[in-house]
Amino acid sequence: MTVYSFYSYKGGVGRSMTLANLAALFYRRPLDVVVVDWDLEAPGIERYFAPRYAAAEPEVVSDQAGLCDLIAHYRQTVATPPEFDRAPSSPYPPIDDYLITLDQNRGCRLRLMPAGRRRDWAAYAEFVQSFDWADFYANWAGGGFFDWLHLQLVSCADIVLIDTRTGITEMGGVATRHMADVVVVMFAGNEENMESSARMAETFLAPREGDRGVEVMLVPSRIDDSDSGEYSGFLTRLAEMEQRLPSAGSPDGWQARELLLPYRPRLAFREQLVVGDDELESVFRPIVEGYRNIAAQMQRLAPSDSRLRLGPDVARGRVYLLQPKHRADVGNRVRRILEDDRYEVVPSPTTTSYDVDEEELASAGCIVALMDESTSTSRSLRKLLSFAEQLSKPVIPVLLGPTVRMPIQLADVQSLQWVPDDHDGRVLDALLRAVRTVTAVPTTSEPVRPAVFLCYGGDDARRAEQVADGLEEHGITTWLDTRIAAGTNFAEERQRALDDAGALVVLASSALEASRSAQQEVAYANSRDKVILPVRFGDEPPALWLSRWPAVDAADQPFESVIDRVAEIVRARTLAHPV
Repeated sequence: MTVYSFYSYKGGVGRSMTLANLAALFYRRPLDVVVVDWDLEAPGIERYFAPRYAAAEPEVVSDQAGLCDLIAHYRQTVATPPEFDRAPSSPYPPIDDYLITLDQNRGCRLRLMPAGRRRDWAAYAEFVQSFDWADFYANWAGGGFFDWLHLQLVSCADIVLIDTRTGITEMGGVATRHMADVVVVMFAGNEENMESSARMAETFLAPREGDRGVEVMLVPSRIDDSDSGEYSGFLTRLAEMEQRLPSAGSPDGWQARELLLPYRPRLAFREQLVVGDDELESVFRPIVEGYRNIAAQMQRLAPSDSRLRLGPDVARGRVYLLQPKHRADVGNRVRRILEDDRYEVVPSPTTTSYDVDEEELASAGCIVALMDESTSTSRSLRKLLSFAEQLSKPVIPVLLGPTVRMPIQLADVQSLQWVPDDHDGRVLDALLRAVRTVTAVPTTSEPVRPAVFLCYGGDDARRAEQVADGLEEHGITTWLDTRIAAGTNFAEERQRALDDAGALVVLASSALEASRSAQQEVAYANSRDKVILPVRFGDEPPALWLSRWPAVDAADQPFESVIDRVAEIVRARTLAHPV
């Protein structure tokens, strides 16, 4: 889902301006962006880009081939009989001939497919007004043409943004029902606008034969909140609209209210990009925040393995490194090991502060946060963590001292403890494994199900490692809490492992007696009818709460024979007692 068509039932809701600013935002991340001007009856989205990019000047764009010229070329080629004794040529021309590169930077391009050549305005208007879209589908294989166009656009861009026609039109229907993966429905706050937009959203969501199906985003725009009474009424209508369209919106429960773009009169007088202009971003901060929220939801609707969802893949991936000003020594070591593993590390090494570069952060696959006592409770870190949460960016905390406290937002996240004399690189190796884990591209294959969940008391950590290694050598997948990658949610990983495990192997010793978490794990496994196998390493009898299950006696036994026995029992019982 990387083609987003922006639709509004009525004009004047800031649709084109929103699309243009989102294009600027995604391009700065950086991503390859293509903007398509499908508002053929009122073209001109290039005006938003013209003050910043010379290639977007209206005089230049009006003389460039665009969408109408592409359709005309296709029809002409199909209508022309091939020459004698020569194979017919493809009716599809190179797509690059109809794209204008507005700018390119950091290996990415911002490109525009204009509506068409408009130097001869009368000829352009004649083509648009006389074009029969139904005939094009019925007699010119129009469906196949637009399938080809969709494929060409997604193959040359990370995200495609289509500016469509308002109201109910045939050309608008093609841009929304045929071309779009997601339709962004924008509307003002008055009753008619909202009601008509809701009806149109229902038509977009309704399945039709031959359609691949689209998602819908609801974006209220140019909302005036100066009158509290009217604004409250609008919010009530918005909630009713969302109840009417339960399948529209973000998969993780975002509300349309969070995507709201407020009304600012100054922006009504000329076309301009706010994103990327420091002064305008400061003046119109609420609107920029709205753009960022919309962009975040668009990312959530993108395919899980797409660059739009994961961030740009420069080399292996991109990591945002956050470090205190006075700890450049640690930051440099972390940066070096990540770059040696082909990760791009942002921001630049000269940025040694907790000031957040939101554009760079949004493009990263994960965040490595080096925290000392002062920065772990800083306001800047709270802001970063809030923004990271909006974008679902994993955070790997690295505590630079034994007394550093974890921020409350990361209470359930596994952390790494920095060791100043880490001469063998153990901490850096663990950090690299964590980054690889959280930035790994998701696959469609099922995860390996752990056959054993290993439960133990804190003082038995070393013995638990040995047992886990022994069972792994027997081909039994074993889950151990010390092997959770930093940056992952400990509680969620523990719960997932408990649910997936076929057996709970419990190291019964004096260290287990007072472990509340071990008691909880055994109780949960028992409630789910899991196989529970205590292994007694000491002379003490098992704890009372564990005594109901027969134990493997490991006291004074060779370790290898104990592991052999445990592996044998686990295999026999889990095969007879599947999860």
